[in-house]
Amino acid sequence: MKTVTGELNPGSISRVFPNSILTVLEYLLLFSLGALAITLHAKLRIPMKLPGHHGLEFMALLVIGRMISKRSIAASISGLGIGLFALLPWMGFKDPFMPLVFFIPAILLDLGYRFTQQAGWKSILSFGIVAAIAHLSIPIFRTLIMALTAYPYGSLKTGLLYPYTTYLVFGFFGGTFGASLYAAARGSLGSLLRK
Repeated sequence: MKTVTGELNPGSISRVFPNSILTVLEYLLLFSLGALAITLHAKLRIPMKLPGHHGLEFMALLVIGRMISKRSIAASISGLGIGLFALLPWMGFKDPFMPLVFFIPAILLDLGYRFTQQAGWKSILSFGIVAAIAHLSIPIFRTLIMALTAYPYGSLKTGLLYPYTTYLVFGFFGGTFGASLYAAARGSLGSLLRK
């Protein structure tokens, strides 16, 4: 029979609270990548008239965060940074649904990453495909919001094919770009460490 000593089991505490400074720094890095992604989206106002063109930097940063961490919720932690920073008034977003709509691709990226790893698909193209599908969730959820609340989204007023296609394309290229940057940095770092 076990006795109750009043002491906390360190194994159970470490599951709730990070027990090392490296874990805290990892969480901060992932959160910061999400905050950077939404900040770039807010402040880079390039009038390209292409829906989803911010998917290049947005998905690249999420994919990099997903790949640098072994945590199963790495992109979701970045998504938390996206959602919280999107709420800040100086970001200039008028869309009340934006924090949620932009958090969803992060969750889908985690799920897609898990699926591709289990299936053995580890190529850069597989990251591009997962990022494209995750990024496509933005106009899909905006379409649902428009249907349920009549909140206007300008890019969806003229039809769905064009914005859905551009979100897919920019998400794909952003995902492959992020995976390529990660692979290049890892290869360069590995060659430096082998010297």
